[in-house]
Amino acid sequence: MSMQWSAQYETGQEDIDQHHQELFRRMNDMYTACKEGRGKQEVLSLLDFLSSYAVWHFGREEAYTQLHKDPRCVENKQQHAQFAETVVDLRKRIDTEGASLTVVMQANELIRKWLTNHILGTDCRCFREHILKTGNPCQGCK
Repeated sequence: MSMQWSAQYETGQEDIDQHHQELFRRMNDMYTACKEGRGKQEVLSLLDFLSSYAVWHFGREEAYTQLHKDPRCVENKQQHAQFAETVVDLRKRIDTEGASLTVVMQANELIRKWLTNHILGTDCRCFREHILKTGNPCQGCK
């Protein structure tokens, strides 16, 4: 299933929203590859991307939440760590079992669900409900 960006995903922090949009683009590339029968090749590329970009992005989010003393800072960091672990586990599974259609579909669905739930839940609460309400959007953390 493709991921469509909409206003509901906006955190109010422009750079974070741009990062999220890039994650959506990559997931949509993966979805397109699956529809075209190229999912097995693309899943490794997506997991490699997530291993670097998503972790870098998580660091940015965590810097914002720490700077603004968001009470969900620890929860957010734990969720990020769990996701990073999931990506590593998926990569190990593919290295061991190969990129079967089942593994590719499971990876796609797991990552898609995690991203949407995390952005709509934790991220939007952190940025909309805490950071933007307690002061101005973070400019110095970029």
